[in-house]
Amino acid sequence: MNSVVRYFFLIFLAVLIYGCKRDASEGSLPTEGRMTIYVDKSLAWIMSQQKNIFELNYPRAVVDLEYCSEKELFRKFIADSAGVIVSCRRLSPEEKEYLHKAQQTHPREYPFAHGAIAFLSSAQAQDSLLTYEQILGLFAGTAQAAGSFAHILVEDKESGIASDLLARSGAQQPSSSVFAVESKSKILEHLIQNPASMAAIDWSEWSDSDRSDLKDTLARLRVIQITRPIDSLQQGYLTPYQYHLTDGMYPFTRELCLITRTGKTDLGTGFASFIAGDIGQKIILKAGLYPKFQSDRWIEFIDSDIKLNRSGN
Repeated sequence: MNSVVRYFFLIFLAVLIYGCKRDASEGSLPTEGRMTIYVDKSLAWIMSQQKNIFELNYPRAVVDLEYCSEKELFRKFIADSAGVIVSCRRLSPEEKEYLHKAQQTHPREYPFAHGAIAFLSSAQAQDSLLTYEQILGLFAGTAQAAGSFAHILVEDKESGIASDLLARSGAQQPSSSVFAVESKSKILEHLIQNPASMAAIDWSEWSDSDRSDLKDTLARLRVIQITRPIDSLQQGYLTPYQYHLTDGMYPFTRELCLITRTGKTDLGTGFASFIAGDIGQKIILKAGLYPKFQSDRWIEFIDSDIKLNRSGN
């Protein structure tokens, strides 16, 4: 009897493991089915907008978004526990080589927007203008301050923001002047109470000035303006607004990208096509980021007399 029980237990375990490893996109089509897509948590707001409009346009499609830090995102992707991800960077050459050689996998990348790392401070802070080198010096610990700022706040030291600033500065780890704060609300609370601190945040969370839930908060904060690196063509002090994200003019511009390893024409590629298409790019534009693909705008000039209508006539 024990052998029979053991036999069925092994069958159950094999089915369970297979179900966990099975591609979440199995059976899906570009506009039908269900898929889990893993997203850098700093892009939660803009990607939730894309998901909602995509599902409105395609009622038979369900996109489940799972949010995690950038490091966790790529760990899942490399380990084949995430088939489709949305990140603030492309795969590195080392990651691509490993996937090609060790897993015979050839991921496809779909860049769809230019975002940015922005630096916020209290509106009461003494400085609003900093150089690129001052920020990296404070982050790496080669400088004790950046203007009047003594601290940089990030939400998560495993975030893409921390990794990006480390790579730019050449440091092995953030300095003692960098603090991880548990939530965005805590970051904002700390900024308002401490004018000597600034926060490094993803601009997509704050770029839409029409968001009613942000207006009161933004009124108490300031976006710090930053120069380009000293060895590049200077453009004065720049903000992460749309017109400074073109061609990476703003020094902390980042490329937002959907990456898939499924090798299929499935819901992941359908969602990528939607984001890169006319509707998805307008969502990006409305959110205050810079779309990768601008849609054409046609203006028709009609050769006719101009008539002026006056009210009351």
